[in-house]
Amino acid sequence: METQRVASDGGRTWDRVKDAVRANWESVRGSTKGAMAWREAQVALRFGYSAAQWYGRRHPVWAADLEARLAAEWQAYRPDDHSWRDVREIVLHGYDFGVSMRRSGPR
Repeated sequence: METQRVASDGGRTWDRVKDAVRANWESVRGSTKGAMAWREAQVALRFGYSAAQWYGRRHPVWAADLEARLAAEWQAYRPDDHSWRDVREIVLHGYDFGVSMRRSGPR
């Protein structure tokens, strides 16, 4: 099941990019009213980033079929108490960051 692969990237990849994702999130969050703080958003950002590692080649742009798959995987994995509706934009942010990293290589 792909959910397990998206949910668990082994940690190595995430550990290499976590600081860059956090800096990026903090800069975006500062201008977004009501955005989750890093502590709350980290799980969804990691999920989105990991999804980009698995699906980014087939889906370089967020699309309805990709979103449906990720929503189902989020619900199955459910790493925290947030619903898909609560984290959708955060997952998208992590996904877009991951896709951009795939294009440009590690920063």
